[in-house]
Amino acid sequence: MNTSLRRIAVTIMALIVLLLANATLTQVFKADGLRADPRNQRVLLDEYSRQRGQISAGGQLLAYSVSTEGRFRFLRVYPNPLAYAPVTGFYSLSYSSAGLERAEDSILNGSDQRLFGRRLADFFTGRDPRGGNVATTINPQVQQAAWDAMEDGCNGPCKGAVVALEPSTGKVLAMVSSPSYDPNLLATHDIQAQSTAWQQLRDNPDSPLLNRAISETYPPGSTFKLVIAGAALRAREDTDHFVCLRLPGGRVGNYVRGMSRPVRDDPMDTTPHGQVDLRHGLVVSCNAYFAQLAMRLGPQPILDAASLFQIDAARPATAAALRRNLPHAGYGQADVLVSPLKMARVAAAIADRGLVGPVQWTADSAPPADEPRQRFLTDADAATLSRYMREAVTSGTGRTLASNATPIAGKTGTAEVDDDRAHSWFAGFAPYGGTKRIAFAVVVENAGYGSRAAAPIAGEIVNAARDLGLIK
Repeated sequence: MNTSLRRIAVTIMALIVLLLANATLTQVFKADGLRADPRNQRVLLDEYSRQRGQISAGGQLLAYSVSTEGRFRFLRVYPNPLAYAPVTGFYSLSYSSAGLERAEDSILNGSDQRLFGRRLADFFTGRDPRGGNVATTINPQVQQAAWDAMEDGCNGPCKGAVVALEPSTGKVLAMVSSPSYDPNLLATHDIQAQSTAWQQLRDNPDSPLLNRAISETYPPGSTFKLVIAGAALRAREDTDHFVCLRLPGGRVGNYVRGMSRPVRDDPMDTTPHGQVDLRHGLVVSCNAYFAQLAMRLGPQPILDAASLFQIDAARPATAAALRRNLPHAGYGQADVLVSPLKMARVAAAIADRGLVGPVQWTADSAPPADEPRQRFLTDADAATLSRYMREAVTSGTGRTLASNATPIAGKTGTAEVDDDRAHSWFAGFAPYGGTKRIAFAVVVENAGYGSRAAAPIAGEIVNAARDLGLIK
């Protein structure tokens, strides 16, 4: 009898140990995973029982929550969805979140440590807990001008992206991606409607969920010549004595030693350039000149300059391709890829005395004033390159913007995708010679030569900034 009791007691003790071990495993090691599991209705009910914080721009609400009578107490609302979807992203029961809704989630849901004092006050006062608010750096008028210009710029909506920055601070003043989508369709509490909207967006060949401003990369075409020019100035390389001739068939360019195919220039230019220096090469956007300059520089100075902006030419895998296709990389083709945001940062660095600053998305994310900034160019070299960019607008490939009331400095780009398609680019800043500036990059997919589609959109951004007194 004693032996049997002992066996039962040992078995019970073993079961208790196993139960304690399982509870420990679940509560300590698996808790975070279970809490984050989208099938966990308790987490969803808890999140939707609290009023999520607002997202705003210049006092204008971009996202907020309203009370409902349903199982989920609060519903997310986006009052100007298409223009701001790339900024706000979405907050969805079934499909998680994107954009600032994801990046600033701890603030918006109230769990961030910076909100501890307010949570404590809510506990003692009995006020319902709620999330914190996020104020973006977006300027609503500039954002709307950029969105409207993209919507009307191609005899209808353009496909592409716009980014506008304040060079001295890195504040994002506008970020547009087109085509866009309505985040309200993904925020609805109607699961079936939410699922249908998600599937339609995912099946759309134009990829409206893709934020083309920061998540898509394009060949930059001739806008990359700003990086090549900067690399040459940094290296103190001899930038004179390259020759650009007329090619058979009437094209301007040159067969450069080591290249497998001819260099082709912007199609507006039909005259031979002759002997070209850096100024002339940038103003008329001579591809042959920059192909030869890239070969003279070699890959490392180009990679060093590109890496300051995290441009894909600096990635190891692409670096090998860059070495193989160096002449074509010199004018932004080959395997060089860049997002509109990164190209806007290049323009901003030139506008801000050659300094590369961080990107600032929200009002409370400004870097410390004493934080050192990397230098792309010296003050003098930045002024030189700015002067060439201004001349490119007044008498070069950017003449579309020559008559703008605000003096604009910029660079056009035609990024060949294949024999039949090319993306239209324009990157630059305004005003040239001013003390308070705006920098920008515009890409329009499959729209051809740079100044035909992208440059007028850039002009509308500058006009809006001027009317608001943001530039002078």
